[in-house]
Amino acid sequence: MSEQPTGLSRRSFLGAAGLTGVGLASGCSAIPAPPFVVPRGAEKKVRTICGACSAGCAIEVRTNGGDPFQIRGMKGHGPGGGGACARGVAEIQNLFHPERLLVPQVRTGPQMAASSWDDALAAAAKGLGAGPLVVAVGQVHLFERLAAAVFARTLGATLVDVGLPWSRWPQSTIAAMLGGPSRQFDVAHADFVVLLEADLLQASPTPVEMQRAWAEGRKRRARWVSVGPYAHVTAAHCDRHVMVPPAIGAHVVAMALLRAVVADDEEAQQRVGPGVVTAVTQPQFEIEAAAASIGIPVLVLERLAEDLLDASAPLVVASAGTPELAQMAVLLDVALGRVDVPGGLIEAPGPVLPAELDVDLAGIAKFPSVRRPSVLLVGANPSFLALPDTGWPALGEETAFVTCISPMLDESGRSASVALPTTTPLETTRVAWGSLLDGAPFA
Repeated sequence: MSEQPTGLSRRSFLGAAGLTGVGLASGCSAIPAPPFVVPRGAEKKVRTICGACSAGCAIEVRTNGGDPFQIRGMKGHGPGGGGACARGVAEIQNLFHPERLLVPQVRTGPQMAASSWDDALAAAAKGLGAGPLVVAVGQVHLFERLAAAVFARTLGATLVDVGLPWSRWPQSTIAAMLGGPSRQFDVAHADFVVLLEADLLQASPTPVEMQRAWAEGRKRRARWVSVGPYAHVTAAHCDRHVMVPPAIGAHVVAMALLRAVVADDEEAQQRVGPGVVTAVTQPQFEIEAAAASIGIPVLVLERLAEDLLDASAPLVVASAGTPELAQMAVLLDVALGRVDVPGGLIEAPGPVLPAELDVDLAGIAKFPSVRRPSVLLVGANPSFLALPDTGWPALGEETAFVTCISPMLDESGRSASVALPTTTPLETTRVAWGSLLDGAPFA
């Protein structure tokens, strides 16, 4: 990417992405001040779609005098199955959070001060042209991510993902190894699931869908085994948890399992190729040697390998947090013949977009090597969430300009030059979050 400043006017800033008006402007509507007195008025129940994650559960919001005070799941609708998770219920807290941004903020010296939308947008358009442009995206809804991707493509900016990788599927690893369409782990239809340091119930892309998939598997008596150094939430609910040393323990288990899968199966050897077969058939990956090297009983690893081979629909899962483990998980699924079959690695559903909006939504994981960049944060908080090896500069000190788009003035927003407020999911219209069951936006 060129380090030449990008000339931006207020008009080009707003019109760079055709969807910006849908994905971001709809979120940047006026936000009413939170009430400081107990509302008195008629109670109303509003049926809508939860926007806390991408599951899209149907919910019923109870309001009093127009202000929401309770969220419940709607029976018989959507993936929530009549329930609402803690994340969805907590959206009321976000709505009335004391750190909510109610009006745009523009930095004047060391302090941020309230500003009009016209002045804030003009300042953002001017400032984002001060250096090489980087658009950083957090865990936002599809439409916001799409708007950011189109914006970045239009202005020749670099799109960067911000967030903890353990909460994402290893899409880049899967795509690099398998090619073709985007894929995801179909845990709902697997009968034996091995988790390589993956805390799916708590840190999957959408915990609601994962919990429903877990329940669906339990109905069919599916078994789950967790492998890792920590007894996280998912491990506590698995049939077994194999405790291994940090750093290399899960890697050694994966290699030993892969050796067991390809050992006497010519079809499995053909699927993974001779290079992988040569690597995993080294003596150190025999069951006995592998177990001894990480200090676990041989019987534990033997039983895990036997269960994996005996299952009719096995699946090995990893997150994007450890790329090497993600590669081993994909290799195991390939060796087991679990690609493009139910209960395996299946094609992930995605939106059908017009050609002008058909862009790559995945950003790079590390900050690009540019001097004094201008940064646009879209629902991203790198000051709090970016890992040390992702190369993020100190916002405000090593950047030319920072614009933050967020409903809260978070750690990154406090270092921004301009902060533009967006709505919370309870306030967002059906344009962003899907159709509303009563045909009207909630707020």
